[in-house]
Amino acid sequence: MVPDSLSRLVVAPSAIYALLIAAVITFALTPVAMRAAWRLGVVDRPGGRRIHDRPIPLLGGVAIFLGILVAVLPNLDVDRRYASILIGAGLICLLGVVDDRFGIPPLPKLLGQIACAAIPVATGMTIDSITIPLIEPSTVSFGVLAYPLTIIFIVAVANVVNLADGMDGLAAGVCGISALTFAILALSLGRISAGVMAAAVAGACLGFLPWNFNPAKVFMGDSGALVLGFLL
Repeated sequence: MVPDSLSRLVVAPSAIYALLIAAVITFALTPVAMRAAWRLGVVDRPGGRRIHDRPIPLLGGVAIFLGILVAVLPNLDVDRRYASILIGAGLICLLGVVDDRFGIPPLPKLLGQIACAAIPVATGMTIDSITIPLIEPSTVSFGVLAYPLTIIFIVAVANVVNLADGMDGLAAGVCGISALTFAILALSLGRISAGVMAAAVAGACLGFLPWNFNPAKVFMGDSGALVLGFLL
């Protein structure tokens, strides 16, 4: 017998389309991003704690973001909340590009991440409560604290993914598995838009991985790690 969550995934073609489109677009655009990185000088050079022995182009994250964007637009009912997520993701991708090219000091970079996270939060995309098993009452509501707590959560996850991006294929692989899990969970609960978004993230990771497996031909850079963490 097919589990109910998987059966709902099968009958949600928009999520499957989003996954496949994101994978194909990201795979096709990554070489373009690599050439752009070489021309713009957005390259990770050996030295210090870096273990690669040759310059590696960055900007793989731009291909990841564009793959997600192209995939979700025809398959997602984009209301102002989901539009705000995509706008925030685009801006944090741009922040990552600037950081990859020029290097941004920690405090301005953190403030930029907070500003990007505040965009979806301003439209009501908040963590307004959590449930705690075996404790009564099991639901804890945050009230007005939901707004700053959600911003902190988004920024934290974005930086966790960024810190995890230290080995070939690691960040894209972990994020791809996480996003596919989120897609199945969301669809099993009837949250089609969330499922489509998560499926697109999984597809983009899948499309990027062939270029990022050891020995990596391209790195996603901050432009990719921050986007993936932001969307997760």
